[in-house]
Amino acid sequence: MNFTVISTNIYRQSYNKLNTKDQKSVTEAIELWMSHPDSDSLKFKKLSSQGDHIFSIRGTRGVRIIIAKFESDFYLLQTGSNHDKTNEWAKNRKIRKNNFTGFIQLYANPVEVLEAKALKPAANVEADSSLFGKYTAAQLIRIGVPEDWAEPLRTLKTEDEFMDVWDALPEELVNDLERLLKGFDISVLTAQIETERKKKELLDKKEQIRAQPGLYVVGEDDALIQAMEGDINIFRFYLHPLQDRFAYGDFKGPVKLTGGAGTGKTVVAMRRAKHLVEHMKPGQKPVFFTTYTKALIRNIASTFASQKLAAEKLKVSNLHKFALSFAKDIHLMPDNTRFIFDTKEIKAHWQEFVRYLGEIPFDAAFLQAEYEQVIQEQHILSLDQYLAVERKGRGDALVASKRTIVWNLFEQYDLFLFRDSKVPFRDLIFKIIKALEDDNSLAPFSHIVCDEVQDFTNLELRFLRKLVAEGPNDLFLTGDPFQNIFGRVINFSQSGINIRGKRSSRLKINYRTTEEIRSFAVSMLDGFEYNDFSGNIADISGDASRLNGYDPQYYHFGERQEELDFILRFLQDSFGKIGMHEVCITASSRPEMEELEQFLKQNKIAFINLSDVEDLSNNQGKVILGNMHKLKGLEFKNILFTGLQKSRFPYLPERFYGLTSEGKKDFLKKLYALYYVVFSRPISQLILTGSGAAVEALEMYLVDGVEV
Repeated sequence: MNFTVISTNIYRQSYNKLNTKDQKSVTEAIELWMSHPDSDSLKFKKLSSQGDHIFSIRGTRGVRIIIAKFESDFYLLQTGSNHDKTNEWAKNRKIRKNNFTGFIQLYANPVEVLEAKALKPAANVEADSSLFGKYTAAQLIRIGVPEDWAEPLRTLKTEDEFMDVWDALPEELVNDLERLLKGFDISVLTAQIETERKKKELLDKKEQIRAQPGLYVVGEDDALIQAMEGDINIFRFYLHPLQDRFAYGDFKGPVKLTGGAGTGKTVVAMRRAKHLVEHMKPGQKPVFFTTYTKALIRNIASTFASQKLAAEKLKVSNLHKFALSFAKDIHLMPDNTRFIFDTKEIKAHWQEFVRYLGEIPFDAAFLQAEYEQVIQEQHILSLDQYLAVERKGRGDALVASKRTIVWNLFEQYDLFLFRDSKVPFRDLIFKIIKALEDDNSLAPFSHIVCDEVQDFTNLELRFLRKLVAEGPNDLFLTGDPFQNIFGRVINFSQSGINIRGKRSSRLKINYRTTEEIRSFAVSMLDGFEYNDFSGNIADISGDASRLNGYDPQYYHFGERQEELDFILRFLQDSFGKIGMHEVCITASSRPEMEELEQFLKQNKIAFINLSDVEDLSNNQGKVILGNMHKLKGLEFKNILFTGLQKSRFPYLPERFYGLTSEGKKDFLKKLYALYYVVFSRPISQLILTGSGAAVEALEMYLVDGVEV
């Protein structure tokens, strides 16, 4: 081999989404090409109508590999099992070496991009009406902007428009453009780029390539499959330059980062925590990383452990576990206190409180709701505050005289908590908040990073606010408003968290799954509105995946047994093609999950249930079973969702029919958010199965040849 092969970030993404057998086919095709570049079996050809110096290789099983040639080097750009979609991706791609930066740049034709995004370049660019209008095209070119992008960039008016096109730009360029938006002096940036280019010119050719972020040189003597596997592991926590500003930036206060499923929020949050730990000053309090679900925090803690970050510098815990230990540390409650979480037990607790009070004009359900939804959620600490507060969502008005009576009852509640020795978790959080307000020196952290913030309540967010003193880089909060499966109505400002200006942003590009699966998952949200944590309606327009692949597939059968037999055949046929640990099976109800367990046991298919394990690191060769809620925060290459038929989609339990019209609307909103969560988990393949009458909304995904 007398040429160099280099893999790129976008190639690694597409390769990682293939199943095991297709990955093997890709690897074998590249290895054959590297050793026999003129082999007729590869169909190595230039895509003359679909790009600039862009080539295609065809492997077995129909896989395609897109390669760009520059000088004597070949850059792996994209791979996939769908011929047309893989070739379509290559359309109008260009590869150049930038004379000002020394970087090899891959980018798309701006005319095509602006047309696809419905962005119309302005005829005359005014400096005060566009993002980059104050810079000349020549100035932009000197910092690495390709010549054919210089003028189009100067026409962009908003940051949203910029985010819509950044994926078509050279990756390393985006970060520098972001620096300009923050007010960085372009003359200083130009000088820095020129200095770096001169340093690179002193390196030999391969070292220059290795010095460019995102490029990985496959050596002549490397076993390609080993090189690629190592490369994929390195890539797992890859950040696009646009995300760098959140992971490594310096902020004056709290930061809110939202984004749809798969946009890399958790990766950014983890990088952020690591960055904060690595830049701690002597004597500084530790960093706290938290999220809502236990399963996700265990996976994150395992990753942090592999980074060998000192435990005294980084505390990793879900919020519930930390609150319990912290309450003990500050001696807030008696040692015999038992904390309760179960809804029924908390209801019984309030009923006991009413019996403790004797004859009163209010029942337990009213007092519990008033205390949780008004006193705690709005942080009411005095009668005057209670008399003035708006009791949103609490039905009938409560006149001042009655509010005074209610307040007097709540003042007795603290005494009852100590007497009863059972404390609802919300009450514990409320007491800790008040303790921290009385003595802010108790705040145990210097910085807090919180993932999946949509799962928290306003009360818990206020708790986070009190755990760290206000100041630079104090709170970093990530979440997806559309994954609000618990129906939280949260508002940062109501929780004492003030997000201003550019400290709030949204990620739009999905790195996890294909565009086909992403758009299907998003369709579950049609007809519902979700809150963006600031009192506004959350927006999902402009979101997209970088990759294309299989459409979701809907297999439907006359009988349930035929459906189960299909699942068995799928698993048996998949041996050697995909790892069994890469398959997750889920369903809407507990009986269906129990039925699946028994069926797999009877057919000697090894599996583990997410309800029974704390660690997924040792599940090789075992299918994953998990109910819908258990899949939250996780990802799998392949997901099978069973039991999708007309009578069970949407899945409505008996209690649904006893709800008010408003209650039914709220239930469906949470349910479809849960469908969105589940359908956005697969990396490459989503298979839906059902029996009986088919779901009309899924008929467009029906697979031909299956008896319906």
